[in-house]
Amino acid sequence: MSELRVLIDGYWWTGGPPSGRNVLISLVHAWAAAFPEDRIVLARPDPGEASADRLAPPAAVTEVRLRTPQHAAAVMLELDARGRGADLVLSQNFTPLLSRALRAVYVHDVMFQEHPEWFSARERAYLSLIPRGAARADVIATSSQTERRRIEARNPRLAGRTIATGLAVSEGFRSARSSPPALPGLSGGFLLAVGRINVRKNLERLVRALGDAGVITARFPLVVVGVPDGLAGASAVFDDAVAAGSVIRAGFLPDSELKWLYENCAAFVFPSLDEGFGLPVLEAASSGARIALSAIPAFEEFGPVGDFFDPQDDASMVRAVRAAMARATPVDGRWAAAYRWDRAVAAIRGAAVEAGRMRRGGDRRAATAGR
Repeated sequence: MSELRVLIDGYWWTGGPPSGRNVLISLVHAWAAAFPEDRIVLARPDPGEASADRLAPPAAVTEVRLRTPQHAAAVMLELDARGRGADLVLSQNFTPLLSRALRAVYVHDVMFQEHPEWFSARERAYLSLIPRGAARADVIATSSQTERRRIEARNPRLAGRTIATGLAVSEGFRSARSSPPALPGLSGGFLLAVGRINVRKNLERLVRALGDAGVITARFPLVVVGVPDGLAGASAVFDDAVAAGSVIRAGFLPDSELKWLYENCAAFVFPSLDEGFGLPVLEAASSGARIALSAIPAFEEFGPVGDFFDPQDDASMVRAVRAAMARATPVDGRWAAAYRWDRAVAAIRGAAVEAGRMRRGGDRRAATAGR
C-alpha cells in the first residue's frame, strides 16, 4: 500500500500515564514525518485541546472526538466507528472488537500475567482485557524483545503476530532546554530515580539500602521523580527518609527540569524488579548520566550501559551505585541514538502492510475455493 488511511487511538494525548502519552505523541509525529502520504486521523476525547507540556498534533492530522469516558471501552466499542474507511487502526493496549480495517495494538507489557501479586484485583481484571483483545489484532507491537517473548510465552495464540519496535526519547524531552527545578537540598549533590511509584519499582529497598550504607543523607539525597500508581511500594522506610531529608519526592516534572536532573545527578539509579522496556534508561544515557540499574532482562537487552546490580540484594545495590558514582566519565551514551521513533513507526507500518497482503491472499484463496 503506497498510501494508508490510519486511525490512531489518541485517548492519552492530554491525560493518562506519562509513558503512554509519550508513545502516542511520539508515534503520531514520527508517522506524519516519515510517511507524509498517509492520512492520519487521531481519535481523542478532547480534539483541539492543547497541553502545556506536550506537542500539538501535526497540522496534517485530522482529529475526531471519542465520547466514551473510559479508555478500554472507547477503544473496544467506539474507536472504529470514528474512522470509517480506515485501512489501519492503531491503538494502545486495547483492541477494537469489530473492525474491517487492519488492527495493530501497542501492548506495553503483560507483567500482570507473570506477577499478579504486584497488581490489585481490580487492576488485574481490567488488564486482562489486553491479551483477550489482542487475539483479534493483525499486529501486536511492543517495546522490547524481552517483552515480545513474555507476551508470546504467556499468550501462545499471539505468537507470530508480535513485533518489538523499540522506543525512543520523546521529541519534547530531546528538544527541551534543561532548567533546574525548584527543589531544596541539591547543592551538595544527589542521586536520581525516575518512574511511577509502586511496588515493582523497588524504591523501599533502594532507600533502605542506601540509607543504611550512608550513601544518601540530608546533604546528599535521593531525588524521586514520579507519582504513585497502583499498589504502593513505599512504606514507613520511604516516608521516614522523606521526613529526614535523605529522599526528596519531586512528583511530576516537565521535561526541561527532568533533563537538568539527569545531567547533574551523581548517578541515575533504576532499581525495578521488572520492566517491559525502561525509557528512563534512554533518557539518562542521552543526557550523559552515570547509570546504576537492575540486572533484569529488559535492561540487559540494552547492553553494558551502566553498573548492574541484583535488585533483591542490598549489598549488590550499594556496590553498583558507588561504582557508578565513582566513574571518571559516564558509560558512552551514544548507543541510545539507535532507538528512534521513525524506526518504530516503520516496523509497525511494515508489519501491518504485510498482514494486509496475507489477508488479501487468504480472501482470494477462499473465493477461489468457493467457486
